[in-house]
Amino acid sequence: MTARPCLCAALIGAALAATWGLAPAAQAAVAGRHELVVRTVPPLPHVRFTLGGASFSSNAAGVVRIPVAGSGPHRLTVLDPGTIEKGVRATFARWGDDAFQPTRTVDLSKTSELEVGFEVAYLVHFSFADLHGHTVSPKRVRSVTLSSTLGSRVRFRPGQALWLPGGRVARRLDGLDQTRIRYAVETVVVDGANVVHHAQQRFYPAETHSFRSRLLLYSARITVRDVLFHRPAGTALVLAYPNGRKTRLPLDADGVYLPALARGTYGLRAVAHGFSPAVPLSVSKNQVIALRVVTLLDMSVVLGAGLLTTAILVLARRPWLRARLRSLCRKRAWPAAAAVAAIALGVPHLTRPATAAVVSPAAAPTPVLAYYYIWYDHRSWRRAKIDYPLLGRYSSGDVAVMRKHVAWAKAAGLDGFLVSWKSTSTLDRRLASLVQVADAAHFKLALVYEGLDF
Repeated sequence: MTARPCLCAALIGAALAATWGLAPAAQAAVAGRHELVVRTVPPLPHVRFTLGGASFSSNAAGVVRIPVAGSGPHRLTVLDPGTIEKGVRATFARWGDDAFQPTRTVDLSKTSELEVGFEVAYLVHFSFADLHGHTVSPKRVRSVTLSSTLGSRVRFRPGQALWLPGGRVARRLDGLDQTRIRYAVETVVVDGANVVHHAQQRFYPAETHSFRSRLLLYSARITVRDVLFHRPAGTALVLAYPNGRKTRLPLDADGVYLPALARGTYGLRAVAHGFSPAVPLSVSKNQVIALRVVTLLDMSVVLGAGLLTTAILVLARRPWLRARLRSLCRKRAWPAAAAVAAIALGVPHLTRPATAAVVSPAAAPTPVLAYYYIWYDHRSWRRAKIDYPLLGRYSSGDVAVMRKHVAWAKAAGLDGFLVSWKSTSTLDRRLASLVQVADAAHFKLALVYEGLDF
């Protein structure tokens, strides 16, 4: 009977020694304890979990190891991390096995590892600059519209930082995977106009927490001058912006300089004594604009020239009126005034003293000249023409045509041509040929300079 207790004690001691020598995991299994491993995607530190009333936190690699007693079902809860560092915050998105609630049941007999995904948002500061890198105040920016690679759009008014989702998790064949979100600047509205090219400026919130957008802003120098004398005119300039807002700007001798204009169409109108219509201004580059104003002086000069021309035509067609004017000047002894009036009105007889002999028209005939164009090319006759000259669709550079025209003019009793001309390489060559033809035929030429383009 004494041998049996000794044998039992030996067997119990051997069993205890074997159990004491097992690995820790085996010991835990023997003791009925398990370990649950949870990995965060993306790796986030300090994410808190609760299980069975106990709290656990992930390490720097985003991994938390939770010891669990028993292999039955357990309730596991993940808490939103909130702000994990300055300018970065995370929100629970999903578990790796398609569970979308932060609290779930875990059966350790079926799984010992889990993945949990988070959406990460970043605080982004926006600033603006022109094409030269000069800072533009956010107060000028009415709104900004961003588009993301997820198809969403964000519209905001700058002035403070904006939280933007920068990462989203999706389930792949090998588990959860984080996708970074990229944003593109679609519109930046300044003064009612979009001042960026569509979606050409892009950024990742996960890479930059401060984004500087380049704006299409240009400058314009605007001068206001009168039509005839090109002198500075006007006291102010009314500028209408693309959004309809108007502002009044004072003018000086150099006009007005407008920096940082948004790309778009503006309206300009000079405030001046005279006729000053509103004109559109399309801003797409730096430019200098010269506005023309019909001032009261311009109107007076044009009106005076019209009256003078009318008087000359009236006197030229009425000899009896010229004679009466000469008689009136002699009677009232206005020789000086008569001479000045004669010069202004083009009456040759009034420029001579009263005692001078009157020269007969036969002794000093007035030359008769016809207006003459040297502009025609063969293609000129194809535009808005029905009838054609006897010489056909000629070119004014043809010397044979010039000789024929001069011969016909002399036969008709003309003394010369008033040649319409301006200095171009083509017209200069034609004028030189016409001078040679006219000299050979003893035919007079006079030039009429054309100052305006066709």
